[in-house]
Amino acid sequence: MKPSKKLKIISVAFALCILSSAAQTSEKPNILFIAIDDMNDWTGFLGGHPAAKTPNMDRLAEKGVNFSNAHCPAPGCSPSRNALLFGAEPFNTGLYAFYSSAVFDEECLDRPSVAEFFKQNGYNTYASGKIHHARPRTEAEWTEYHEKKKGSSYDGPRFDDEEGYIQGNQSKMRFSPSLYPMEDHPDYQFAQFGVDVLKREHDKPFFLAVGLVKPEGTRTLNLRIDSPKLGFVKYCEIKTYDC
Repeated sequence: MKPSKKLKIISVAFALCILSSAAQTSEKPNILFIAIDDMNDWTGFLGGHPAAKTPNMDRLAEKGVNFSNAHCPAPGCSPSRNALLFGAEPFNTGLYAFYSSAVFDEECLDRPSVAEFFKQNGYNTYASGKIHHARPRTEAEWTEYHEKKKGSSYDGPRFDDEEGYIQGNQSKMRFSPSLYPMEDHPDYQFAQFGVDVLKREHDKPFFLAVGLVKPEGTRTLNLRIDSPKLGFVKYCEIKTYDC
């Protein structure tokens, strides 16, 4: 069997298993899908980095199953996401591009995404943050998609580069604490939307996808790292970095 068919079968089988097991109990389960960019194994329960403090994720891992022998379909963000969301490797779909929505056409996509699959099977589908890398949001896929908002006091990102570090004037070479309110950070908004959806009264089962952008880039310290000052100070206290 070709690898593309295997991955497609696994993705569809996963969704079908959820729906079929739910049918046995006469109820379809609500599903929370969390995508975290470039996390690697930097969590407490995987022990990938001594400075990683992830108590909430550690508690979640204790309650579920941890797949510690996982492999990405491609060494890049967008093609890996597309492979997971559509169930086929990029060398079979052609979905390599990061920022061009033109690649999402009928020639490349002869299958529904995971969200489309659930919506076609009676689910409401919600999302926030970074799920696809560039695909336009459509009603065929999402019942509701959170739009990032700017706070009333927001006048652009502000950073304390004296306490942190920036190489030259390159914003993507910054490691500094941010100075704007927590609620103006995109990941805070994405997570809060997920919390709000979970608290709602629902008349249909739902598939909720929450995509967090951070810790994108932290695996090399050569891309922009901006975090609330509180988190920045905590990591300085660990003495992992020369703060």
